[in-house]
Amino acid sequence: MNLPSGRHPLSRGAMRFWLLVLVLLLSSAVASACQREPVPVAIEIWDGPRPDASDNKFGWMEARIAEFSAEHPNVTVTLVKVPWQEMITGVDKALVSRDFPDIVPLHIGTGGIRFEHLGDGLLEPVDAYLDDDDTKDLFPAATEAFKSRGKIYGFPLGMSLHVMLLNLDIFQERGVAPPKDGTWTFDEFRETARKLTFARGKQKTPVYGFAAYIQKGYYEMWPFLYMDGARPLSPDMAKFTFDTPQAISALQKMVDLKTKLKAASPDTGSSDHALIWYAFASPHERWVAMEPWADWAVQLAASPEYKMNVMVARYPTGASGKPVTVGRASGFTVLRQTDKAKRALVMELCSMLTSSAQQEYFASKFGLLPARRSAASSARFPHPELKRAAGFLEEVELPPNHPKWVQIENSINAEIQAAVLGEKTVEQALKDARREVEALISLSQ
Repeated sequence: MNLPSGRHPLSRGAMRFWLLVLVLLLSSAVASACQREPVPVAIEIWDGPRPDASDNKFGWMEARIAEFSAEHPNVTVTLVKVPWQEMITGVDKALVSRDFPDIVPLHIGTGGIRFEHLGDGLLEPVDAYLDDDDTKDLFPAATEAFKSRGKIYGFPLGMSLHVMLLNLDIFQERGVAPPKDGTWTFDEFRETARKLTFARGKQKTPVYGFAAYIQKGYYEMWPFLYMDGARPLSPDMAKFTFDTPQAISALQKMVDLKTKLKAASPDTGSSDHALIWYAFASPHERWVAMEPWADWAVQLAASPEYKMNVMVARYPTGASGKPVTVGRASGFTVLRQTDKAKRALVMELCSMLTSSAQQEYFASKFGLLPARRSAASSARFPHPELKRAAGFLEEVELPPNHPKWVQIENSINAEIQAAVLGEKTVEQALKDARREVEALISLSQ
């Protein structure tokens, strides 16, 4: 049959009918997709006990999980409560067995998380989930703690650092002014230590300007050894560099403070940290005016138990002219994710846990130093000297992130102790440290 020119086989009415059917089918498909339940996601996070206003040391984490779950009803977050003393070995075993959680509160180099895990692809880089504002807000050392091979493998939450604690009552007793704004040179520090060394009362009880302990795994003495510019390892961590003239000069200054000036207590250099603490803080002792401690000691010294009139100061500057301290960072590392959607949710949870608001909460409530500048600026610390300590966070350097660092640090600390105790000369101690450390470095290459 011949159709009239310009006419379609379907009438206009029929076309409208089928177009309506198509629209209804599409609408039904869209509605069905919208009504489809989100895919369930299970996230497992390990954490240790944290400060809490209640007796529940996991209350903060449980509250954050509840908050996250309310925003994501399809997500189930399981918290595994692990004592801190068991965290490293637990994570290590989990990674070896390849049966591990999604999030752990460790970073590369602390144990549990090791460099070889990067090569195995067991850690997730998080750079894509930290924007420019995040990276600008984080203190350099906080980011560095989670960085390797140019990528960041975790979300920083908090920091710690070593400071000088001053007993201002002894300063006042001797009529000695503390360093202005907590900043001084080594010459000023040495002269202060000399003036604070005296015999007290009729009993002629000796009081010393300074004391410090030296123990494996602790860094109270190390910022003194950095003051003239020395560092334990070369930037590529392939060479031992703690026997340079700058290192010898710095360590000799500390030895002379004890042996020549006699402004440091005879116990300086011992491993008895309890003795060193009580000589400084005990209300019945207090025969040492200045000691280096980590920031946690600020609140303890000022607590009702000790009631010390305490001040925080920087470590003194030496030939380098720059203040420096040694510290650590904490946060959360994301372990390998194979599902893109779940990876995004895990990253979102970590971002929430380490936000500036959460860091400000810990700083204001418990005095924990934050990893973000914004939180350090806005926090209302429970002790004013913690605010001063937070001002030193820009100067924090981390221990070298070397695979054999624990063994290297143990060897160096043992030789530093031998020099301070007078068992070896400074030169011999650092020479012996070189021999031991070079052997350890060669084993890791």
